[in-house]
Amino acid sequence: MYSIDWIDTGKRQFRASIDALNTWMRNHQAYNKEIRDLSDTLYNSCGAYGRVVDYITAMPTLDKIVYGKNTRHRNYKLNKQKFEESLEKIDHIGLTRDILRKLAKDGVYFGYFETDSPTQLKGSFSDYELDQLTEINSAEMNCAVISLPTDYCRIASIENSSFVVAFDMRYFDQFLSNGLSHKLKGFPKEIREKYKKYTSDKSKNWFALDSSKTIALKVRADLSERWGRPIGLGAFVDICFEQDYVAVKRNTLEESNGAIIYQTYPEGKEKGISSLSSKQQVGQHDHIRSSLFDRKRTSGIGFISVAAGTELKQLKIDHSILTAIKDDDLMKKISNNLGVASSLLTGEGSNFSSQENNLNLIASELFTWLSQIEREFNKVINANIVKDRECKIYIDYLDITHHNREKVKNTARELYTNGKGSFKAWVVAAGFNLDSYIGLMDEELEEGFEEKYPVHQTSYTQSSTEDKKPSEDNPTNENTIKTKSNNANNNPSPKGGE
Repeated sequence: MYSIDWIDTGKRQFRASIDALNTWMRNHQAYNKEIRDLSDTLYNSCGAYGRVVDYITAMPTLDKIVYGKNTRHRNYKLNKQKFEESLEKIDHIGLTRDILRKLAKDGVYFGYFETDSPTQLKGSFSDYELDQLTEINSAEMNCAVISLPTDYCRIASIENSSFVVAFDMRYFDQFLSNGLSHKLKGFPKEIREKYKKYTSDKSKNWFALDSSKTIALKVRADLSERWGRPIGLGAFVDICFEQDYVAVKRNTLEESNGAIIYQTYPEGKEKGISSLSSKQQVGQHDHIRSSLFDRKRTSGIGFISVAAGTELKQLKIDHSILTAIKDDDLMKKISNNLGVASSLLTGEGSNFSSQENNLNLIASELFTWLSQIEREFNKVINANIVKDRECKIYIDYLDITHHNREKVKNTARELYTNGKGSFKAWVVAAGFNLDSYIGLMDEELEEGFEEKYPVHQTSYTQSSTEDKKPSEDNPTNENTIKTKSNNANNNPSPKGGE
């Protein structure tokens, strides 16, 4: 039986065997906490798993478009400004990447969109109290997204196509003896108020939260399931086996660095009985033992004498475990179960085409996660900041990764140059911040860049109004005369040319 030691977020020690892991896999809904805690530990201890989670987190560029469907509405510009300012205040790029990491590791994310400014941090604190202040947001922000502890949240139902989140107020019981008031300050007003109700009747510890203010996400799960699945769930058994296998190999190598010497005393007349007396056996044993240890600490020639018939031999260590399973085979199996080609992690083997296909498959799943994040951002900002049902504003993260940016940019350019595309979309697809790019263009126009630094006149930047067809005032060629008489040079070409 191989097993691993791990510590969950509650700082309680557990020992998870492979049999336990298989039980968790068969009922991941019931053992969701154990799976999430194990995922967090493997994220730190398994390099391949940690890199996959980090790569998924960093993969999308998070280039965005903010738009509305009712652009002629009198409040359109104001509502759009409110929406964009809200995105800036919640640091949507940093928040989205944090959500992606938690979705990859845990399969779920719970957050709360708070519009009331939290109490400003003041005063002095003990070490314990300061540790509990990590979730307090800046008092200068009139909106922020507060991440809620996953262990104390649950999807209770669905309301208007949005998940209703219930929060377990027993979360605060662990702070009753120390730091409760400071901990409460870091939570939304709604939770603080419902905690007061809980203190009057502790038999009812679950409270449903306002769905227009909560952000609830789950991935790799059916709509009817309460919990999602971590990205590495299918690889956990193999990862644990690999870690245990590596530990066994390390122990084998450490044993190989030393040596076990044993001696056989000379046999006497009777079978199995040494010819040496007990005192002689002890003396010879101590003599040989001290000589071997002295040999490790000194150089030069060493000399010992033993009784006739004595045999000294070295105990052999079985090294077959070192080659029983190839490390590359284990890595490939783990990578496949993670859904990532091993060549993407190691940079070895495979070809560009297969790697590109694998990246596209990973990106396609990742974009479904981003669609959920967009939906929740749109819900909470429109409900709490814009507050205008006739003129809602939306965020759209473009399907751009660091791998496919050039392809998307070229597509946007072709659409624009063909006369039916968006200049703004082209700018965003190229990787520029739209506001800063437009701001630079406005600034350059005001400073007269066009007049100071005119575009170089080339065949690509200038147009001519001159007739491009050959012209001759007094033609003598018969075909030329017919062409001018029929005005044939101005007729469209059958191939679409001039």
